[in-house]
Amino acid sequence: MLTVDITKPGNVAKTSFSAGNNTTILESSSGNRFTIRAEVGDSVLWKAKAAGESQVPVHVVGVNYISGPRIFSSNTLTGKSTIKGTIIRGGKEDYVYKLHYTLGSDTKVYVVTAIIMTK
Repeated sequence: MLTVDITKPGNVAKTSFSAGNNTTILESSSGNRFTIRAEVGDSVLWKAKAAGESQVPVHVVGVNYISGPRIFSSNTLTGKSTIKGTIIRGGKEDYVYKLHYTLGSDTKVYVVTAIIMTK
């Protein structure tokens, strides 16, 4: 889950990540660095929400491969609000990707980088 705090001055969104109980989080020291561990066959579901009481919807619209083994069936996964992908292969290197999201009806796309380590 990507949580976006859009109440910061200057429209600079602060992001944080969280994961479900069945996910191993290896690093979540800041909004710029988030690493989880997953295995071949696991499904990953990316969702987003606004922090606090904000009613602005946050939509995950893309996951784009940057480096490492291609663990999904495509280098680009897309969606309108959430994205789901199943890990089809592992590797010794980290899978680094960019998570693209939008805020409300604004067409500007924001990006954060994250990592998936596979076994």
